[in-house]
Order: sequence, then C-alpha cells, then structure tokens
Amino acid sequence: MDRSWITTTTKPGDPEYQQGVKEFIKFAFENSGGRSKLRCPCFMCHNFLHKRPDEILNHLNKWAFDRTYTHWIWHGERRDMHAGDSGETRDNVCVVHDVDEGDQLEDMLHAVEDQLDDNP
Repeated sequence: MDRSWITTTTKPGDPEYQQGVKEFIKFAFENSGGRSKLRCPCFMCHNFLHKRPDEILNHLNKWAFDRTYTHWIWHGERRDMHAGDSGETRDNVCVVHDVDEGDQLEDMLHAVEDQLDDNP
C-alpha cells in the first residue's frame, strides 16, 4: 500500500492525504479482528488512545498522521512484512499474530488491548 501521502502532503485537507486516510482506515478495520475501536495514529494520540473509525478520521484530519508510524503493526501488519533495504512494503497482512518473537511482547500487548476493549 502506498504511504507517500503521510510525508508528501503539506496539509491534512489535501486530496491525496484524504484518500490515503480512507485507505488506511479501511485497511485497519478489515484487519482489526472485529474490534470496534483501534489505536489512533494521529500526531496527538501516537497510537496510545483507542478510537472509533469516525474519531480516527476526525483526528487524522485535524492533527495529521504520525509520520513516524511507518510499520502499521497496531493495524494488522506483522513486523516482518517490510523488505529489508529496499524500503518496499509487502502487501501481506497477518490477522492472527502467531509470530514467535521470544518474549512475545506484541502478543501480550494485543491481549491487554483486547481486555481493555471489552472492559474499559
């Protein structure tokens, strides 16, 4: 998926940015595992706060996408989905996180996230 809109647009109101945001939200909720709220990747929330799709759209239009968030691990991408030196992104998506990363930190964070979604 093209992510150039994150860094090349100067204002959140640019048509290219708007299209990119819509594609991001679609991608994120298609890979959300049925969650109604996801981490908001806006400049102010930095993926710490969970929001509904309409709230995420509002935040991304108001404060812009966090330019440092290039590997969308909180929105359906695995950490190993990016090619090494070429900078190209693979289009594969992992809905179920079954990667063994030793301490399984990502799995633990997703488990906590699931519990917070169910019981804030």
